[in-house]
Amino acid sequence: MSSAAWPSTPHRARGASPSKYGTRVRPPAPGAAAELTGMTLTSTTRENLARAAVEGMLGGLAAGLQAVRDLGVPLERALLIGGSAQSEAVRLIAPLVLGVPVVVPEPGEYVALGAARQAARILQA
Repeated sequence: MSSAAWPSTPHRARGASPSKYGTRVRPPAPGAAAELTGMTLTSTTRENLARAAVEGMLGGLAAGLQAVRDLGVPLERALLIGGSAQSEAVRLIAPLVLGVPVVVPEPGEYVALGAARQAARILQA
């Protein structure tokens, strides 16, 4: 999908909107739905559909970043970790959707380290 998503025209396929149950629910929850908007017969290409999927996934992250901003936390960059960080399309489209520079660190145990830091912080309180 990565090779198909990047060459498409930015924001022609306005993205897949995740369902209210999230983008990773397996199996899909009853009544879960998503949508593609802004598509026409001429813009419904393989590339634009792939890009819409990437933008939809990133849209969930953008909503999370906005919630953090709404709390008054300034954001200078986003770290992209995990499987999606290996996708060239995700790495290239993410800064456009997230509105901040994206850094992809070397693979590591970032989730475990973050959980350990949170636990240590709680224990210190």
